[in-house]
Amino acid sequence: IMGAVVNEDTFCLKWNDFHTSLTSTFGELRAESDLLDATIVCEGQVLRAHKLVLSASSSVFRQLFRSNGGLISHSASALSEPVIMMLDVKADDLRLLLNFMYEGQVNVAQENLNHFLSLAERLQVRGLASVVTSPTTPLTVPRANNLSQKRPLRTSQTSPLSTNSS
Repeated sequence: IMGAVVNEDTFCLKWNDFHTSLTSTFGELRAESDLLDATIVCEGQVLRAHKLVLSASSSVFRQLFRSNGGLISHSASALSEPVIMMLDVKADDLRLLLNFMYEGQVNVAQENLNHFLSLAERLQVRGLASVVTSPTTPLTVPRANNLSQKRPLRTSQTSPLSTNSS
């Protein structure tokens, strides 16, 4: 911790390795499956994450959690976390994207790069998406084979206790 005098009554205390410490702590929490509060399902696989990390990394996730937060009862139980169904998304691409969100870097095979970057664009992931729109802007996605055509990102959010999947 480093300190500096702002004026004679105030000191500024600075945590020198704040960013490194925070990043490593999120990685540790994820590795230990501790405090995970969001479930993402794609290709029949279940991936768990922290809403805070997803929201900080992706304006799409942030908008989803903000706009649909009232759909999930926070008083029911620990099972009241959001469940996000990702349609038309490869589980391996999403897993790599989560690694990027938690670690700030990821290794992607060249043959998977276009799918990976397309997903990053669709989810407006900071550091990977070319244009990040505001949470109120409708999301459209360029197709990899024809950049002039656009399609919406298809997701659904349900409570694990509900029988609806859309």
